[in-house]
Amino acid sequence: MFLATKRADSLIAGLSESGYRVSDDLDIRRTADGQIHREDRKFVFWPVRTTVGRAERHMDMREFRAYQEREIRRALNYVWRTLGWAVYADETLWLSEKGEGGLGLGPELNTIWHQGRSAGISLIASSQRPSWLPRAAYSAPRHLFFFQTSDKEDRKRLTDIGGAIDADTVGRVISTLGRYEFLYIRPRDNPPILLRSKVDKR
Repeated sequence: MFLATKRADSLIAGLSESGYRVSDDLDIRRTADGQIHREDRKFVFWPVRTTVGRAERHMDMREFRAYQEREIRRALNYVWRTLGWAVYADETLWLSEKGEGGLGLGPELNTIWHQGRSAGISLIASSQRPSWLPRAAYSAPRHLFFFQTSDKEDRKRLTDIGGAIDADTVGRVISTLGRYEFLYIRPRDNPPILLRSKVDKR
């Protein structure tokens, strides 16, 4: 399940072309024996898309944020109840921050980070400002992907992943990453695995 949070998002068109069903409601269909319908196993929940005639077009920003918070929380609770999902959380900082800076869904995300694995739930979380993410975003995952950043605070937080990983090494690699390059870390291995790679842009 891909959680789409932007009012306009060109990424969704690509997901739709790749076989994802896009919906502004959690109308996930199931077969007679309770299994998720084949066409809904790749699902984009996009409750905030601009659709002619829908009420959210007339909301001010505060109302819109409250609406978005309610709907995304509903999706996370659905995942928690039904189990077995891989959830992609776009703009994780916006989802987790409290007050004016976001939707305040940090407690829900933390629950999945800490307890989701045993329930068959995977959380794939991305953010452009990692320095503000909850600590669980670094301590709980099995896989971490870091791209280059010029922000000093972001680099400091990216190196603060604990365990047996040498922070100086991580910081040095991140600071030298080129365009499309990334550092992959598997922090739970003993010793931890660090690999430098590059996205194929063909």
